[in-house]
Amino acid sequence: MPIKPMFNDTTVKAYAKKKQEAYEAALVANIRDCGNDFIRNARTRGNYTDRTANLRNSIGYVIFKDGQVLESVYPNDAQPNPLYVAEEGFSGKYPPGVGAKFGYDLAIEVGENFAPERGFLLVVTAGMEYAAFVEAGASEGRPNKRPYDVISGSAVLAEEFIKKAMARLHSKL
Repeated sequence: MPIKPMFNDTTVKAYAKKKQEAYEAALVANIRDCGNDFIRNARTRGNYTDRTANLRNSIGYVIFKDGQVLESVYPNDAQPNPLYVAEEGFSGKYPPGVGAKFGYDLAIEVGENFAPERGFLLVVTAGMEYAAFVEAGASEGRPNKRPYDVISGSAVLAEEFIKKAMARLHSKL
């Protein structure tokens, strides 16, 4: 008596596609959680004075899928310090409110250069051009007393987070 399959090529392909879509949804959820955790850590751990709130607002992420932007998060909700931003206007190089755009633009530039044609990429940024100076403990070329954690500590935590999340996801395969 021959064995008769209760499926055909179409049902096998549909099943495989459904499983792939579920895996990709879980993968994106893990990447998103990593990005949100990165933002939360970087914005709360930053022990620097952010006069215009641009530096904190420039911290965020973009997720790329197959070389295209899938989603981005740049919360533009940090408020300038009223002691440094006078009511009559700000006279500095970057007025309050530009941080999120600078962060997003930097992430797009990085993604355009590094996002794979197939696959996912998470780009996290502190988009203000002076972020590296703050990290290094310099201001306008002058050394400060100490360096500050803008995103470096959070980047290390994000790397640990994503490794653990991917290990959990792959263990369920």
